Amino acid sequence: MSGTNGNIPLSVKIFARAEQTFHYGNNLSVKARAAIFIDASKKELVARDWVTQRDNVASQQCAPEDATYELCPNDPIPYLTLVGTETRGEGSHVWKVVTPEGYLVDLRDDVFLTLLFEQGVPQGGYLKGPFRWIKLGSAMRLAWMESELYRGMEEHCEGAEKEHTATIPPRDLVVGGVYQRKCWDWPETAVFLGPVRISGLKYLSWFVFRQSPDTDLQSSYDREFQEATRYGYFSLRVLSSCPYKTKLGEVQLTVITQTLSVEDGAYRYRTDDFEGWITE
Repeated sequence: MSGTNGNIPLSVKIFARAEQTFHYGNNLSVKARAAIFIDASKKELVARDWVTQRDNVASQQCAPEDATYELCPNDPIPYLTLVGTETRGEGSHVWKVVTPEGYLVDLRDDVFLTLLFEQGVPQGGYLKGPFRWIKLGSAMRLAWMESELYRGMEEHCEGAEKEHTATIPPRDLVVGGVYQRKCWDWPETAVFLGPVRISGLKYLSWFVFRQSPDTDLQSSYDREFQEATRYGYFSLRVLSSCPYKTKLGEVQLTVITQTLSVEDGAYRYRTDDFEGWITE
């Protein structure tokens, strides 16, 4: 699971329809609440829309505003009941299962095949757990907790937790301080220039090094500043929070006399909105 983009959320948001009857092949029908589970930290608009979209096996349709919302812990699910299958785009399909709480959700094909190999043909549709929701890429999916997929995700999360360190609080930043973070596997170094006000909003302003500094931070800063101002203007990066995790030291700032340009965190160019430095 090295390099996996995913996690095991502590909490999930559930969006569900009211209970209704769903019809599958061979006259099989089940009463359940069609539901989608998403990471509790994510926005719900897409999920609310998805769970109420047209479904050709539902006995009735419902509007997005009819979906109910619930926040709950991502606890293990002891078992699932297999009730049918559903064909998706390009001929793919998912298995439809019902949780003990009566939620009708998807079970991916690879998870079902693993269960089929390990547990055999499910008698009465009973799939022995425990199961848990994981986030893999941008999608939430059910994982069997005894599978290599789930164990690999646990290892990935443990490794990510060890690597994680908190960013420096804005109140602890020092003007002229040199700070660093890991960005796309490369260290990014920046000098804190102080808080500024732009269009009535307060931002933290930074001068980002183009190259990693030497052990002599002042010389590195002077060289970078001279290069950055050679064309008669100075580019100021502004962010609403501090993304840096490590303080390397401090430098004596050079007075900015050049024409100022301002970039936000996404590097969108800003024009005449700069109102000045905040000194209080």
